[in-house]
Amino acid sequence: MKKEKFDYTNATVRLWLLAKQTGDLLKMCTERLFSEYDITTENYDVLVTVKYLGDRVNIVEIASWLRRSPNSISMLVDRMVKAGLVRRIRDKRDRRVVYVSITGKGEHILELANPGCWEVIKAILSPLSYEERRTFLSLFDAINRQALQYLNPGEDIQEMMKKRENLHAELMKRLPPYAWMTASEPEHKGGKKKL
Repeated sequence: MKKEKFDYTNATVRLWLLAKQTGDLLKMCTERLFSEYDITTENYDVLVTVKYLGDRVNIVEIASWLRRSPNSISMLVDRMVKAGLVRRIRDKRDRRVVYVSITGKGEHILELANPGCWEVIKAILSPLSYEERRTFLSLFDAINRQALQYLNPGEDIQEMMKKRENLHAELMKRLPPYAWMTASEPEHKGGKKKL
């Protein structure tokens, strides 16, 4: 049997398109879920960021976590304030500083939407074994670092990643109980069980 020659250019284009299209499909999945609660994926992302990153989160921190521009997050937060999902709170010492906090309505929507969101995530990732997920994470981490380098020439990417990892660690401490692995899933780094 003749071995097919690997076409690097074709594989590169296919990988890029597949990554983009997969991201779009994942957003469509969450949009379908969140439409049941009259919110968008962007609304949910802001609610989760404010809820799980802390009580005093400003627009720049939200934008940094969601990898969006502060201006786009500010406009999104304006719409969310009008919808009663979040509120803006001015710092008492420096009136120029504005924090975003979640309202009771926003909390309620998160309580309703979070379990469904985790079920969608688990269902979509279910074909991948634990080891495949670790490999996938490693590969995407490399692409993520390269994209950060492209967008931030001359910056210390290691430091940026370290800050993000620290935020991620804090986020993991605040996750609701249903977001953690069930007893049937691996509790350690080894093994081939599916997550």
